Amino acid sequence: PKQPQLEPRPSSADAISIKNVRTARTENAVAYSIPENGFETYEAGSRVINVTAPGHGLTNGTTYRFRGQPTTSSGSSFQYANPGSFDGISGSNIAKAAGYAITTGIFRDGARVSTDYAVANFFHFTVDTDTATKGGVKGGGIGCSVGPVTLEA
Repeated sequence: PKQPQLEPRPSSADAISIKNVRTARTENAVAYSIPENGFETYEAGSRVINVTAPGHGLTNGTTYRFRGQPTTSSGSSFQYANPGSFDGISGSNIAKAAGYAITTGIFRDGARVSTDYAVANFFHFTVDTDTATKGGVKGGGIGCSVGPVTLEA
């Protein structure tokens, strides 16, 4: 005779149902922490800022807002400071409320480097008004983050 497992019997639906089934939960938007001094100017006279963000998982072409360290004001409300200014780029310009569209990968030699490693660990954006004075200067300080423009403290 054949092995019984070769011809399994058809099974019917499970006789036990689950009461009060819930739909899948929608995750809240969160900010991604940027390492200390994770911003770097591209070159003198440029507005391009490269950002080191290992395993960031951000989407190319999406607009994100940059924030500095979390703080509390006198009324104990939670707020974000601006990232630190560096190389002629003001922290308030980086922390613009409307945010910036990012491009995944690192900006080197006048072009986007889009290797798998570069796309997974770096992104860059172009600030609106300031330009770098030297280029290749890191800054921003401790506790900076990037996240959705709509994220509130």
